[in-house]
Amino acid sequence: MSLDKIVILVVFTIVALAAVPSLQRHRQQERLTDGVSALSRYALEMERFHLQNGHYGETDCGVSPPANTAFLSFSCQVDGDSYVATVRGIGALEGYEYALDDSMQPRKTVRFAGARVHRNCWLKTAGSCYS
Repeated sequence: MSLDKIVILVVFTIVALAAVPSLQRHRQQERLTDGVSALSRYALEMERFHLQNGHYGETDCGVSPPANTAFLSFSCQVDGDSYVATVRGIGALEGYEYALDDSMQPRKTVRFAGARVHRNCWLKTAGSCYS
């Protein structure tokens, strides 16, 4: 192999290695977006159930939470006339947790990138929220 080919191979390898973390962050962001989108749809279903039945559920949530995925775990709890739905990251998304309830500030970030936080929005990045 000539020196020119080795140099080209090394440069290509360095560029490829630099791109991997960016691609991983992008894929992580897509999966988190899927999770908060599922929670938004779930909120509509829970409110519809509440309108039809006068409660969110008696011992379990009136609507089953979204199905778990390879990277996201969904749960729901009722307490009298309120509910809290949660999505937690699994595996590559461990350390992310978002909650949704029936309050005036329904969207909450509980954990972001492994750190406990208390924000009344779903964080997209450390400084910005999903709209």
